[in-house]
Amino acid sequence: MFTRIPDYGFWRIAIAVFGLMALINYLPILSGKIPFPRDEVLRHSAWNGQPQEQLPELIDIAAMFYPFRALLSRASDERALPLWNPHIMSGAPFQANAQSALFAPLNIVYYLLPLKIAWTVNLVLRLFLAASFMALFVRSIGGSAAGSIISGLLFALCGFTIQWQGMSNGDSAIWLPLMFYGVHRLHTKPNRSSIAIAALTFSMPLLSGHPETAAHSTLAASAFAVFLWVSKRQMMMRSILAFVASGLLALGLASVQVIPTLEWLGQLGLQVEAPQPVLDRHQGQGLFSRDITRNPSSSDVWIPEGSAYVGMLGLLAACLAPFHSLRRYAYFFLGIAVIAAAVAFGVQPARWIIVHLPVIKAMKNGRLTLVVDFALAALAGLGISAIGEQLAKQSSRLRLWMMGFLGAAFFGLCFCIY
Repeated sequence: MFTRIPDYGFWRIAIAVFGLMALINYLPILSGKIPFPRDEVLRHSAWNGQPQEQLPELIDIAAMFYPFRALLSRASDERALPLWNPHIMSGAPFQANAQSALFAPLNIVYYLLPLKIAWTVNLVLRLFLAASFMALFVRSIGGSAAGSIISGLLFALCGFTIQWQGMSNGDSAIWLPLMFYGVHRLHTKPNRSSIAIAALTFSMPLLSGHPETAAHSTLAASAFAVFLWVSKRQMMMRSILAFVASGLLALGLASVQVIPTLEWLGQLGLQVEAPQPVLDRHQGQGLFSRDITRNPSSSDVWIPEGSAYVGMLGLLAACLAPFHSLRRYAYFFLGIAVIAAAVAFGVQPARWIIVHLPVIKAMKNGRLTLVVDFALAALAGLGISAIGEQLAKQSSRLRLWMMGFLGAAFFGLCFCIY
């Protein structure tokens, strides 16, 4: 039997590592700066005619999300909830706009702190929580201390999480690992506390402001629930009932946002029948290219849509996940990574299936790169765990297989990067 670092010791180390990671990533805040894309404002067409270069960010932060947060901050001075936005379109609903994220838990900082400080704290906290949630989940399924921490770092710093920071996509995405943790806990301990935790986690992406990301995350977490039921039949009926109960409770928690949004969308008469375009196959290079300084990047990857980089360490470690003793998890994550990538990049027959599904076909399913990044980070955590805790127990022949497999993966990834 191998020894494990006690959870309190593990979390002391994890919190220190993730806190340092967030601080280094946002180091300029110590000199009084705030993380805001100023160049996006100065070089946008509203001020500069037709821009001569494509910026690597969407204008959404400056044009929508920062003003939305400013409206929250102003409402805090009035001790009110901003249900109406008088500053656009001669007035428009604010609460009913899902991306206002009026009830997102992290946005409470706008009621407690000045706007610029709250914006900065929110971004730092978001990065820290993304890493912590990922580490919590990987640890719960048998990951080692090192594997769980590395998995957390990979997810928090992957292309999707970094490129969508400050936007509702990224705010909703950070809850995906916690949703998986809630599902796993619900399967192992189908009691009232687990139902409450799962319900809370499933409501968070909706409350955080991006229904599309919430739908993608819910589908992925639900697939994990089905996988657990099929792979381990003990208490299956009880865990299914607990899952259904948590889903109903999650809808109740999120109804404060969902019901006004659905009512407003019904009045707008929007059509959700036209299939949305997906990423072309070349955008898969985003997994191997870390250049995000312009759009398109030096590898002709669309930024931010195609950014999905998880690093050489993450890709190599993911290749070792099948050598973990709990390899059924590795096969599941490999499966959802392949399926999500097939949908995101329009691979047949996945594309044909999607365009025949109501509502789902109208989503921007190219953003399923979130699920790909998440699955690769989980695989990397299991791969590191297999090296750190189980390598000594493996036979010399199996160790040779692992080294050979790792070497082949290294040369394959080098070719992809080239």
